[in-house]
Amino acid sequence: MAYSSADYSALELQLGQALVEAVAPEEMEFFEAIAAAPKSSGKKRDHALGFGVPTGEDLGSISAALLVLCKPLLTFLWENAKDASGLLIKDLSEQARLALEKHLGEWFVRRFKKPRPVTISSDKVDELVAKLRNDAASLNLDEAALSRLTNTLRDGLQP
Repeated sequence: MAYSSADYSALELQLGQALVEAVAPEEMEFFEAIAAAPKSSGKKRDHALGFGVPTGEDLGSISAALLVLCKPLLTFLWENAKDASGLLIKDLSEQARLALEKHLGEWFVRRFKKPRPVTISSDKVDELVAKLRNDAASLNLDEAALSRLTNTLRDGLQP
């Protein structure tokens, strides 16, 4: 079911519904009304809410309490999921790095011929060439070899 409430996020409502189904299934028929009701000011009320569902120790109080607990529960879950999601991202990054290394190695064997594993903008290639020129000068690389290197890289990297 899709509920809407100004007081709860969609994920809080989903969690609330799952919790009510698990903890107080007898209150599920009231869940939508409880979720749609404005949050109380924090004072304990032992009378019926505007939509007729009793609060306090009566029917509906478990659902209302569970909904209020959704925000701190989701905060707790997120805080504890950061490490797991970080490890997942690290693992995916490592897999991507290995796949790219494989494609780069194949490209090197083909002597920088297409298809290339990565396309670099002309501006970025120009920056690379400028840096290579500076580094090549300090290594005493002759101009002919430097020219062949930069032409090979331009041809291989640019679209």
